[in-house]
Amino acid sequence: MTGGGWMAATGSGAIEQCGRVRADYVPVRVAGKLVFRYDPRRRIVEVQDRGERHYIDLAALDERAQPLDINVK
Repeated sequence: MTGGGWMAATGSGAIEQCGRVRADYVPVRVAGKLVFRYDPRRRIVEVQDRGERHYIDLAALDERAQPLDINVK
């Protein structure tokens, strides 16, 4: 098996190869200092604070956000 994938059995008994989701982070820097990393494919933000990593799922935040009212002045 290549590419870090794994095998899964389906209900019909067939075996298919499933791949892992690869994180492609884009570093976001301010004045040369890394502030956070963003994975646009999965819409995940990774923030590291004092050696501890935190992940923010932007897609989940979008689902919870209130729709904008364009009629508000």
